[in-house]
Formats: sequence, C-alpha cells, structure tokens
Amino acid sequence: MVAFVFPMAVGMTLMPMIAQNYGARMYSRVRQCLRFAIGTAAVFLIAMGAVFILFAPDIVVYFAPERSVQEIMILYLRIIPYGLFMVEIFRFAGFAFTGCGRPKTDAALKALRIAGLHIPLSLLAMVLGSLPGLFLARLASDIISGVIALIFAWRFVHSLPADGQDISPA
Repeated sequence: MVAFVFPMAVGMTLMPMIAQNYGARMYSRVRQCLRFAIGTAAVFLIAMGAVFILFAPDIVVYFAPERSVQEIMILYLRIIPYGLFMVEIFRFAGFAFTGCGRPKTDAALKALRIAGLHIPLSLLAMVLGSLPGLFLARLASDIISGVIALIFAWRFVHSLPADGQDISPA
C-alpha cells in the first residue's frame, strides 16, 4: 500500500476530471487526463518497485522478526513489484470507462482480472503447491489485465470525436 499512496491520490481525481470533461465534450482533455495519470503512475511505481526489489531484505526486518516470515516477504517483494504499474493502469482504465459512462466495461474488465485470471492462476499454483507460483499468478494476472485494460481504454479515448462534437450512437 505504501507504493500506491501517491498514485491513488492521482486516481481519486481522475474519474471526476474525466467525467467532467467527457460531459463537456472536451475529449482531448479526457485523453490528456488519462495520459497524465498513466505517466505519473509509471514514474512513481517503477521507482517504488525498484526500491522494493533492491531493498527487500532491509525492508522486511521492520515487519517480521521471524526469519521464515522474512523469507516469504522477500520473495513477495521480489516478484509482485514488477506488476505494480499495471495494477494502477488497470484502475485508471476503469476510472476512465466509468467517468465516460461505461461502468459495464469497467465491471467486465474487473471480472476478467479476478474470475478469468487471478483465481484460475492462483488455483493452479495451489494445486502445484508452489508459493512462488502463487505470487507469479498474481503478477501474471496484474500484467495481463493491465495490458488488456490499457488497450481497451486507449482505443476508447482515441476513438472519441473532436472536442465539442456529439458522440454518435453505437
């Protein structure tokens, strides 16, 4: 959660900004808001991920005195941060869809991430009895769902008409 404090602050303002500009037919601002949020999250979360990966052994000693727990935490901090940026892209894409009046698309993406990716991959890791596999399942679902959400959101915001024009009914 430490890594997400700043990007979450950006994200909290993203949906109202997108919704206001979408409603005002200022579609270039919708694109600009999403681009800014993704760029900001990229810089911050890639840096935070690098800190977690590099300093995992130094960080975990503050949270658990037991060596066995520290080893699990180090493993977690050396796998999961590779997907931090994609988690936030996924959230931002959902905010963009909801802000543009398409909450069903956001819900479908969330269902895909959890029911279509995270649960099946986690169950596979459990069947294989692999704790690293469980962390890798989370990483894979974060990255795959983030890429899919980014593609859908990017296509959507770039399919919007010029500022001031009505959106033609689908």
